[in-house]
Amino acid sequence: MKLFYLLLAGLICFSGCYSFKDVSIPPEVKTVRVNYIENRATYINPQLAPQLTDRIRQKIN
Repeated sequence: MKLFYLLLAGLICFSGCYSFKDVSIPPEVKTVRVNYIENRATYINPQLAPQLTDRIRQKIN
């Protein structure tokens, strides 16, 4: 149980360390390529990889 609380505290403390806020692509960039994301999980959801790839492409466009 102590391990759970330790992990929870770590997640809360480090949740703000990594984010995509205020990120923009410089105007001189003309082309962006999003490769197909391969799902290598043990329990595979067959729609996850194509949906994720499509949504990333939509965000960029």
